[in-house]
Amino acid sequence: MNDPVKIIMEELSFHYDVPAEWVEEEALVCFHALKSKGFIKEKEVTDLSSKLKIKKALSVAEYGAIDGAHHKMWVIDQMVRELTGDDYQQWVNAFCHGEDGPMTYEWDEGIAP
Repeated sequence: MNDPVKIIMEELSFHYDVPAEWVEEEALVCFHALKSKGFIKEKEVTDLSSKLKIKKALSVAEYGAIDGAHHKMWVIDQMVRELTGDDYQQWVNAFCHGEDGPMTYEWDEGIAP
């Protein structure tokens, strides 16, 4: 059987002339709809969602080649944002918390290239 993600993405790409990221987001929406109707399992939706987060995070990595620590920190921050989603601030708070309390370490959002 063909990969349902590829089938959905091919159909969306065929019918709409939109950027690939939009097709992926629409595929995820379709997957949620199929799950709600009982056609696919939660694990399949979770797997797709995880793959899309990783792909988005890695798409930012190319900017890491730009000189300057502040630009590299921006890349790291953007990748963390993609991977953590709504839990970004909670992740930053946990990162900053250390042996001297909640502000032991500092998180730098960097500067966009």
